[in-house]
Amino acid sequence: MGGNLEREQAQIVTLSARPTVHLPTDKGLVLKGIPMRAGCNANGDLFGGWVMAQVSMAGTVIPARYTNTGQLTFTGALRS
Repeated sequence: MGGNLEREQAQIVTLSARPTVHLPTDKGLVLKGIPMRAGCNANGDLFGGWVMAQVSMAGTVIPARYTNTGQLTFTGALRS
């Protein structure tokens, strides 16, 4: 039992020792999502398609504030 308490205290010290991240003040959060297990592979890594779907949804938030119509996003490779 004593080992568990020491481990928890060490974890608290580790968490509190993390550096503070300063975010830009002139920008705002557009979309916040929590990935579920269905969006991960067997190793626990996120599928790229899930990430791109989140980017696509976030890309419609700002235009939706200024228009009364639907939005369409295009994610793909462009050839020159």
